[in-house]
This record gives sequence, C-alpha cells and structure tokens, in this order.
Amino acid sequence: MDIGQLDEVADLFRRRLEPLILALLATQSPRKFRGIGTELLALLGGHLDDNAITRALAGLTKRGLIVKASNMAGRRDFPDYWITRKGHQRHAVYCAILAAYAKTSQAAAGSSTTATVHDIGAQRDSKAA
Repeated sequence: MDIGQLDEVADLFRRRLEPLILALLATQSPRKFRGIGTELLALLGGHLDDNAITRALAGLTKRGLIVKASNMAGRRDFPDYWITRKGHQRHAVYCAILAAYAKTSQAAAGSSTTATVHDIGAQRDSKAA
C-alpha cells in the first residue's frame, strides 16, 4: 500500500461540499455565490449554512482549484467563481472514484456472498467458542 496515495485519497474526502461545488462549476462557469448555494440546497435538501459554502469556496480558491473574479455592482461585490484546469483535473479524479464505487456497489449487490460487518463478527465469535 502506498501511504502517499492513501493520504491523497483521504484528503479528497475531508471536505464534503468541495466535490459538489467542483461538479457544479465544471458544468457551468462562472457562477455566483447565491447560485451555487441555491443549487447545492436543491441537490442536498435540508439546511445548508452559508458559512459552510464560504469555507468550501475559500478552500478551493486557496488550493487553486477555482478562481474568484470580482464583479462590482455599485458598492457591493458579487464575485464570479470559475473552475481552473487544476479544478477540472480534481473533478476528473472524483468522477473516476465515483465510477469505481458504482461498479463495486453493483458487483456487491449482485453477489450473494457479500458479507456484512456483523456476519464477519459472528463468524469470528463462533470460531473463538
């Protein structure tokens, strides 16, 4: 097992909203903050905190996956967010992981030999007795 690759994959899943934001920006750029929030709310349902979206956008910007362009309207700034080439590459990684997950899930659903954690624990306990 390559620890560097494992660390890279673990980093991909640390931030829940970032893959979703990259997916939105990959399909349509630029987008405004409110548009991103509205679309995420429609996809996820429930309550979505503006601070969570702000943190996710700031993290994506800091890592160079998206860029923020100022768009002044009077005294207020309504920035536009664009996905970068690096962001498209990260989005492609997420898509590959999702495709592998879907394929594995379908194979597991079709297999009658799939064991749950409880099954494995029960087998271990019966061997110990």
